[in-house]
Amino acid sequence: MRRICERRLQLGYSQELLGHLVGCDRRNISRYESGLREPDRETLVRLANALYTSTDYLLGRCDTPFAAKTAWGCLHRDEFRGLYPSEVEQLARAALCLKEKRINRGGTIVSFDRLIANIAQKQNPTVLGLDPKLAFIPADIKAKAYQAHGKTLEGAADALLRFNKTLIDAVHDIVPAVKPQAAYYEMYGWQGLRALAETISYARSKDMFVIVDGKRGDIGATMEAYADAWLGTTKVEDMSFTPFGGDALTVNGYLGTDCIEPLIKVCRAQDKGIFVLAKTSNPSSGELQDIKINDKTVYETMASLCDQWGEALPGQHGYHGVGVVVGATYPEQLTELRRKFPKLFFLVPGYGAQGGGGASVAGAFDKNGMGAIVNASRSMMCAWQKAPEMSLAEATRAEAIRMKEDIMGNR
Repeated sequence: MRRICERRLQLGYSQELLGHLVGCDRRNISRYESGLREPDRETLVRLANALYTSTDYLLGRCDTPFAAKTAWGCLHRDEFRGLYPSEVEQLARAALCLKEKRINRGGTIVSFDRLIANIAQKQNPTVLGLDPKLAFIPADIKAKAYQAHGKTLEGAADALLRFNKTLIDAVHDIVPAVKPQAAYYEMYGWQGLRALAETISYARSKDMFVIVDGKRGDIGATMEAYADAWLGTTKVEDMSFTPFGGDALTVNGYLGTDCIEPLIKVCRAQDKGIFVLAKTSNPSSGELQDIKINDKTVYETMASLCDQWGEALPGQHGYHGVGVVVGATYPEQLTELRRKFPKLFFLVPGYGAQGGGGASVAGAFDKNGMGAIVNASRSMMCAWQKAPEMSLAEATRAEAIRMKEDIMGNR
């Protein structure tokens, strides 16, 4: 590792950063090198943020220097893809071990900053919901899974994973994020959870932001366990491991600050984010969320609390690391909450099968067309069922493009 750092120093890398890298826990570095897949571009963004000289070379094999402040955009340009030498990849993985020693001279990059960058780069504020049922999966994919594992929980989980990978491969270059709903994997036992973990890893390897839709909510040590499981790391004696590795988690915040504080701690340490339920898309949400307390609805009260909690996770683009879930099926409330809470990033479910469309989500975005990401699950996953002349991948991609154009045309 020291030899690699010395070579990078000759290219102008920050001595302060590399000094930390040399001191990283060798066991953690070995763990990253031994197969834990982290998206290189994301880790290189963090590395770039630590560079203090505008003419530092980020890519060892690229002879064109560029300013660190523009590194984010450059990392996504086609001419740089595949040019990262193994030494830079090792440095990037080692950078993940910095944790509290991480250097952020340009301001902290929080989870939603990475999401916003991905949205901007792909010019698409949508997220693919991965809520698979066996009925959604083409027969040929299920047949291969059952041939390998039988009609068992293992076979079902394998079918889910094959299905998810096909969808991800079809849209990863045009859709910035995925949102797997944990329940659809939990129903297949530990085999299903393994498929979920592999889905998350695969999506991140394709540079997709992963929102785990778990709607977790508890207090104290239990909430700390949820936070470590879905967003953070878990210790086994003196070793640390990443159980699932999501970038963000959906949360039921109705237990109050006791529920959110453990998440904030992990989010701050690991550059993660949360989306808290505020005004959900389901028809009966108003039974509770529309009730007024002191002239404020419950959903506005929740959004206000999220705004306060989010002050602990400020981002570079004006949005907190605490966002809210607001349904596409309630366009007036979307517009209202956007106006009242300009620092809250919105996760907007309910597009497509639940009735939401491009016009109904327009109020979720700020004046620059940012501030929200719109989820579609069944309309993308099941697009192949409405287009028998297309393959699964072709139909999914066509629907993703149609959805993007619908939303972009109404923003």
